Amino acid sequence: MSSSPNLVWQPSLLSIGEPVEFDRSFTRLRRIHVDPESWVDHAPEWVSGSDRLFEEILNGRRWQQRSRHMYDSAFSSRG
Repeated sequence: MSSSPNLVWQPSLLSIGEPVEFDRSFTRLRRIHVDPESWVDHAPEWVSGSDRLFEEILNGRRWQQRSRHMYDSAFSSRG
């Protein structure tokens, strides 16, 4: 088991060295109504330094692959 997954990614060229900071006030939050009972909250740029944050998460977690049995074979076959 590896401490980080075998992943190739290229961070943004414009945010190199940017500190990780969060806008806890969500001042730019915009609610988009999908229908009368549903909505999506969009908060652009609520985190800065996202490349550094992603790298910290990628390297700071134990990654593993698991298999999970979801359904009984009788339910997965058609007959």
